[in-house]
Amino acid sequence: MFDTRQLLELNKRVSSSVITVLEQWTATYKKKNANYGNSWLLSGQTMSLWFPQGITLDTPRKFIMHGLIVRMLDKLIRAAHIELTSEKDKVGELSSDTFGDLGVYSFMASAESASNKATVKSYD
Repeated sequence: MFDTRQLLELNKRVSSSVITVLEQWTATYKKKNANYGNSWLLSGQTMSLWFPQGITLDTPRKFIMHGLIVRMLDKLIRAAHIELTSEKDKVGELSSDTFGDLGVYSFMASAESASNKATVKSYD
């Protein structure tokens, strides 16, 4: 038989867990945003300055490259914030970690670019 009390108790436990997770992620967001500033906004603003008429992502490669470029912008903004401000790091991220991430994204973009050239050459 269906027990409404069990369902209500389950709902209470799940709701409490959701609130706990949201509070933890809110605290993480506040620390990181205080640490990095609004890098996620600055990346979008930078892209809009570079491409005031917008861009068309009409191929899988363009979507891939857009994603990698935005990630690189985020990392570059974070690295600048860590290296060039006098604020103390609040999340334990070293600039060497950030620069390493930036390098990885650069190599990913380079590999995609190289594979695209190989594909293009095969059509010549």
